[in-house]
Amino acid sequence: GTTEALPLAAQRLEVNPAHPVVVGMFGMRETDPKLAEVCLSQVFDNALVAAGLLDDGRSMLPRLNDLLLCVVKGAQGKAKVAESGTKLEADAEEKAEGGEKEL
Repeated sequence: GTTEALPLAAQRLEVNPAHPVVVGMFGMRETDPKLAEVCLSQVFDNALVAAGLLDDGRSMLPRLNDLLLCVVKGAQGKAKVAESGTKLEADAEEKAEGGEKEL
């Protein structure tokens, strides 16, 4: 016989609006919308991984590395997410000097 892929059953994503990450992303949409967007993408991919629906988790590694760098730089008061949504930029002072940081 032939082996055909069965259609995937409908999935439902449940979001806890009171979770600190969701609350933080909601507030961040005004102060740093690009960072909020990157975080939201990561939360969605995390849900796909948890459900066994993400075929290759390596696809999110560049974003995870950028988020980790953002956390480290944020602890120093310097992190911003660039317009690309995945590359991090230094603060305004470093931008004025022409220096951008990449992983």
